[in-house]
Amino acid sequence: MAELRETKIELRFIMCADCLYKVVGALQKTEGVVQAKHNPATYPPWVWVQYDPTKLTEADIERVIEQTGYQIKGKKYPGLWESIRSLFQRS
Repeated sequence: MAELRETKIELRFIMCADCLYKVVGALQKTEGVVQAKHNPATYPPWVWVQYDPTKLTEADIERVIEQTGYQIKGKKYPGLWESIRSLFQRS
């Protein structure tokens, strides 16, 4: 097994501890994640992840969080109007 890496990722728009549990649960089910934790008493909300870099990258971890329905602080996401506009654009 390769040397494990750790990352702490700050999240956006997390309003309750259940949301954090959902994110951590999804991360813990991800192959390559050794450990995922959070502290619901801290603000801003974050998750700490220990992972095997031979099996996944930090970008993969962020993708799992986003697929769970939450956003990463510091990343740019399309705004509401951009999303609506893209629905009506022709390919």
